[in-house]
Amino acid sequence: MKNMIKKNNSLMQKVNPEDFGMILNAIIHFSKEGIFVADDNGDVVLVNEASANLNGLPIKELLHKNVHDLVANGYCERSATIEVLKTKKTVSLINITKDNKKILTTGIPVFDESDNIKFVFVNERDITLLNKLSRMLEKNKLPEDQDHINFLNSSLVKEILKDYIFESNDMYIVVQTAIQAAEFDMDVIITGESGVGKGVIANLIHKLSDRREGPFADINCGAIAGNLLESELFGYAEGAFTGARRKGKIGYFESAHKGSLFLDEIGEIPLPLQVKLLKFLENKEIIRVGSVTPKKIDTRIIAATNKDLETQVKIGQFRKDLYFRLNVIPIHIPPLRKRKSDIEPLINFFLDKFNSKYNVNKTVSRETVDALTEYHYPGNVRELENLFKRLVTMSRSNVIELSDLPEAILKAIDHDFGQEILSGKALQDAVMKYEAKLILEAIDKYGSQRKAAQKLGMDQSSLSRKLKKLTSPKLIHK
Repeated sequence: MKNMIKKNNSLMQKVNPEDFGMILNAIIHFSKEGIFVADDNGDVVLVNEASANLNGLPIKELLHKNVHDLVANGYCERSATIEVLKTKKTVSLINITKDNKKILTTGIPVFDESDNIKFVFVNERDITLLNKLSRMLEKNKLPEDQDHINFLNSSLVKEILKDYIFESNDMYIVVQTAIQAAEFDMDVIITGESGVGKGVIANLIHKLSDRREGPFADINCGAIAGNLLESELFGYAEGAFTGARRKGKIGYFESAHKGSLFLDEIGEIPLPLQVKLLKFLENKEIIRVGSVTPKKIDTRIIAATNKDLETQVKIGQFRKDLYFRLNVIPIHIPPLRKRKSDIEPLINFFLDKFNSKYNVNKTVSRETVDALTEYHYPGNVRELENLFKRLVTMSRSNVIELSDLPEAILKAIDHDFGQEILSGKALQDAVMKYEAKLILEAIDKYGSQRKAAQKLGMDQSSLSRKLKKLTSPKLIHK
């Protein structure tokens, strides 16, 4: 340790001593990683804003707190400072905070001239999202290059992604593509079934783009009659038609100037209006209905549809040139039934959301969660959200049970499972296949056999033997 300090001193000699304190304060204040210092008793004597945010406590409350009290009060599971004071060595450990952030914490002892610990310097780094990416890389879902790691280093990305709920690899790829798309001011088209969250991803792109300080305007093109859609999009001039406002009206394009315009269900735009949209994409000009004067508009187009636009082009319902002009950055969101590991986190999210909104404290039984994980969700995430709004407000007890689910959902779940038996398979094989499915989904969700075994209430060796038996080619392909 003394050798390390001497090396650091040799670097400090290049800095004017009068400026050193100012530089040190700037480093501590502007660091994106948490920094705090405790004395030899474990009392916190210095803390920066990043550390306070990571630990979920104001700086004033952290200062002069003892690290033993922080652990005792549940603000962290373990303390690197305590371990350093015990071992007199540098210690690194992973902590989980009250709001489930995973923090890599490194404590470094600082000795006095008598080789006694004077202070413990602690560095903290949020690795929650980095761990998620690592699980993807372990499964070879993405190429392991620096670009896919750098996008997580942005504090803006970390802050915004806290509000997005996903666990599946498919959604990691969708979100990562959206983050990359946000960096480039090009048109984006998002495809997927109704209710999968196309608007959520469009909003994410806007929030992470250079246009985030500008407006985000969105319009559902399928919800407005074709003869009215043009004036809604492009606005109209004074006296354009009977009943028009005296001074005219701006349209969605003008309202999204310097920002982003989300055109949902773009496949519903009539062919004549598609020509006008294509012209805007080419020259960034609009002409209000009833006017002949073009107006320059600076907005980014993010389009979305639940239709197969290639098929629409083939049958003459969508212009080929417009399709290729929009399809610069395509993003496809899979349906919820194909990303089952997202279902339970979404259940917990919507449960918390509506508990808070309606001032109740409902929980969900394990049996109900398992059943809902098997449901096929024709309405996708939107259907799940609406279902929990109903369950939280209408269930009679504080525990949402299987019997509280709508009859149509219970029948659908029974039908899906029953098909395994009615299709000519033995009951034992159907049950084994279902068991294998649950185990594989647990491994996918928790990242390892060990963690999956813990969550399923069995030891790892038993899970490994069962997995080998259950995932035989004979069983999987039946």
